[in-house]
Amino acid sequence: MALPRLSSDLYGPPLVGIQLTLNTGLVRTAWMAGTVRSRRKYAHMPTIASCRWQMRAGLLKGFKDWINANGYDWFEMQMESQRYRPPPGTTSTHALAWHTVRVIGGVSVSNLGPFLYEVALDVELKTAVVPVP
Repeated sequence: MALPRLSSDLYGPPLVGIQLTLNTGLVRTAWMAGTVRSRRKYAHMPTIASCRWQMRAGLLKGFKDWINANGYDWFEMQMESQRYRPPPGTTSTHALAWHTVRVIGGVSVSNLGPFLYEVALDVELKTAVVPVP
């Protein structure tokens, strides 16, 4: 079954570059005498991306409705990627690629002015990347 795709019509270009964070994934046991013991928190280390966009009020409702309906399960979203070269003749150093992601938190909406909002959310990325045709 194909994953839902978040259409770029629902959001504009990112306000800032995508910020990726990687957790160490280790949890330490309570302090005891002797050797320190650690255990893995995750079977597979998640990569978290913090995304922010500016959008007009007209796009905000559609974006929020789409995220509430589809965003907490895996879906595909275009994000800048250094893995793929941009088309010849463009000035960008990064190309857009489809990434499989799901929203894990950090969802916020801030009013920047009349009819202009900043939307922020944190997504978890799967490792597979599909190039944009």
